[in-house]
Amino acid sequence: MKAKKLFATIAAITVIMTSVSNVFAFDNYISAYRNELTYIANNISPFNAVSEDNFSYTLNDIDKDGIKELIVCTGSYRWGYIFNFYTYSSGKIISLGSMPGQKWKLFGCDGNGIFYYDADEHYESLYKIIKNENIISILPVYEYNYISPEGEYHWPKYQLTMIDGTDFTYLTLK
Repeated sequence: MKAKKLFATIAAITVIMTSVSNVFAFDNYISAYRNELTYIANNISPFNAVSEDNFSYTLNDIDKDGIKELIVCTGSYRWGYIFNFYTYSSGKIISLGSMPGQKWKLFGCDGNGIFYYDADEHYESLYKIIKNENIISILPVYEYNYISPEGEYHWPKYQLTMIDGTDFTYLTLK
């Protein structure tokens, strides 16, 4: 009899906890992304002051489903940057994964996905970042190990603007 009461109590507590967690779901992705950016800003290494150089973001509808994904870039020029990708579903933020890179090298594209472009005087690479379900995939489009002496680079068209991570004026439902 005590086991049945204990089981019933645990089941009731589980239902209550599940209901309480749903209260904290966000009404829209903008509210959820503001919360995530605030959390990241408050938890950046104490050795780095929060600035546009070490914490920035952009929004882009990677898979063209009507919900813009949040792309957060943290790090430094000296030590490197990390892109973290997020989406919004059922009132919650979902992490899609991360990749290293340089924050000024993300580009939009006409179809699904975004581009990551990298080049210097000896090589040029273009990768397409796509969203499949709740994970990002990075696909090579082309890689050249040698650039001609004339420096014929093949820049993608639309560079994504990275915004200071503490500036929420860009976060709108437009």
